[in-house]
Amino acid sequence: MKTKRKIAIVEDNIMFANILANHIQEEYKAETSIYTSADQFMESNMKEYDLLILDYYLNISDYFAPSGEKVLKSINSTDIKLPIILLSDLNEPAKVSKLMREGVSQFVKKDDRLFLRIIESISEIMKLKDSCEELDKNEFLSHKLSLRMITVTSVVLVLLMIL
Repeated sequence: MKTKRKIAIVEDNIMFANILANHIQEEYKAETSIYTSADQFMESNMKEYDLLILDYYLNISDYFAPSGEKVLKSINSTDIKLPIILLSDLNEPAKVSKLMREGVSQFVKKDDRLFLRIIESISEIMKLKDSCEELDKNEFLSHKLSLRMITVTSVVLVLLMIL
C-alpha cells in the first residue's frame, strides 16, 4: 500500500482548485497537482496519479476549450485506468448517468457539502484501490467491475440528490 497518494485536480478556477488541494492535503494527506485546463492535464504523465478530480465545465468562456468530458474520452482512449471524481453543478441525471457509464467513478455536486463528499469519495476509492493493489497489478484492470459497483451506487445517490 502506498503511503502518500498522488491526486490530480483539473479545475479552471485556480482559487477554488487551491482551496480544494489544501483541503485534500490537510484531510487526506495526499500530494496534489493542479491543472487549470484539460490540455495541461492531457499533456502530463497521467499514469503517475492515483486519482483524478475533474471539473466538468472547464474554461466555459472559451467555446473551443476541451471540457471534462473530453478529458474522460482521452483517458478512455488509453490503457490508463484512473479513478475519476467528477465535480459539477450539472443538474441533468441522464448526462450524469452517461458519464458514470463512461468511466467516472464518483460524481460530486458542487454545493455546500462538496469538501466532505470529496474526502468521502477519495477514501472509498482508495480503499478499493488498496484492496486491488494487493492482487497482481494486471488484475486491477479486471476489477474495474468493482469500480462500476461504486459507480452504480453513486448514480443512485446523484439521482436522489438531483430529484
